Amino acid sequence: MPMLVCYCRPQDDLDSDLHAFFDSTADQNLNTESVFGLGVAIVMMLEKIMEKHI
Repeated sequence: MPMLVCYCRPQDDLDSDLHAFFDSTADQNLNTESVFGLGVAIVMMLEKIMEKHI
């Protein structure tokens, strides 16, 4: 399923920012619960990667 992840590192007084955008056909490919679970899993994975590399 197409997904866009946008991350901005913290700068000066601004906190870091993470957004995950799903394709408009997400609900046609998976049910809402599955889309939510996929989003949560990807964000958790990215958090773990960032903890090790930042």
